[in-house]
Amino acid sequence: MQLKRSDSQDFFKWHDLSVLYSEPFMQDYPYETILESERDRLSAYQKDVAVTLARIYAEQGDHNLSLNYYDQALKIDPYDEDIYYEEIEMLLDAGSPAKAQLVADRMKLHVAEELGVPCSDQLQSMFDYYYKNQ
Repeated sequence: MQLKRSDSQDFFKWHDLSVLYSEPFMQDYPYETILESERDRLSAYQKDVAVTLARIYAEQGDHNLSLNYYDQALKIDPYDEDIYYEEIEMLLDAGSPAKAQLVADRMKLHVAEELGVPCSDQLQSMFDYYYKNQ
């Protein structure tokens, strides 16, 4: 992976953390209930690191790497609607409404259909605003 410099002094620390948290945790002990809370805690850290790196890359204009890290975060927690909205906003700002629509469709599947949380109105507002300003 090609690293880019960031204005943030912590950039390389965040990248090192993403490497540290790159694998599923304690797979050898899948049935140990005592490890469940530790796995959840480490997965939450992994998601936070991925979102932070996605934001850093988005600020740099590297939208492909940003997408990669947003997708990593959503693999950990496919029901986190804030990440979906952030990723869609980044894609619309980058001028990629087709990719943003794919993320919106995935969000509708996980958040709206599986959890029953309505999100269509806010998504429609985001796309309407994008097309209005084009």
